[in-house]
Amino acid sequence: TKLLDGRVLDNVGATIWSGGWLYLNRSAVFTNRVGATFDVRFDGSVSYNVSPVGVFNNQGSLVKSAGSGATSFDAALNNSGSVTVSSGTLKLSGGGANNGSMLLQGSSQLEFNSDYSLNAGSTLSGGTVRFSSGTVLVNGRYEVSGATLVTGGTVTFGSNANVVNWGSRVEIGSATVNLNLGKAVILPNLLFTGNSLSSSDSITVTGVMTWSGGTLSGSGTTVALGGLVLNTSGTKLLDGRKLDNVSTTIWSGGSLYLNRSAVFTNRVGATF
Repeated sequence: TKLLDGRVLDNVGATIWSGGWLYLNRSAVFTNRVGATFDVRFDGSVSYNVSPVGVFNNQGSLVKSAGSGATSFDAALNNSGSVTVSSGTLKLSGGGANNGSMLLQGSSQLEFNSDYSLNAGSTLSGGTVRFSSGTVLVNGRYEVSGATLVTGGTVTFGSNANVVNWGSRVEIGSATVNLNLGKAVILPNLLFTGNSLSSSDSITVTGVMTWSGGTLSGSGTTVALGGLVLNTSGTKLLDGRKLDNVSTTIWSGGSLYLNRSAVFTNRVGATF
């Protein structure tokens, strides 16, 4: 175990981390400076065992190059350089902010397990992104090739967010998602199993929209272009929003509530 205790440590060259936990105790600060490389070659943890927790600042290149499991940052990770995940999962459990680039190669994943900000001008691309806890604000470029999975917490895509790709599917369960981009939103296949999806924007789901439970709200219109499945016993609440079916809807379970002047339209040529 490596304990950085109330001290500042700067890397200006190449760091290879291949074993042993790294603790940032009593406000310790580890800075990977501009031009430096911090290469994670196993499934480790940047954590703490004496409060207040420290901070990891990446100004250079932070790489997770090995380890098929998760490397966890229980200390804040502030990135103004580049983060590359080429193996396994990088799990952010200590907060922080991205003002640089984050790249997920192949089937690698990035998990947000705490409050985090993806600020204007930042980029997040490739792989699969999971939001599991905390409050995450997305205002940068978002270009995911795998999938967007929201399994907990609150995620807000703000007016500065530039969503290029959500991946092959978006899954929302036991979470709150707010889409406030100020422009039309195009989603691929959508699996909505619970809690809340809110938006003032129009949303078009080009693939299949499966709604098993939860509240769909906001002032805009959601268009189920590729079919709508209302299944399981979960309650579906359309709250002050419009939902248009233009293909085939199969309703096999769970009550459907149309609250606060919500409108469900089964369009010409569609089947409910």
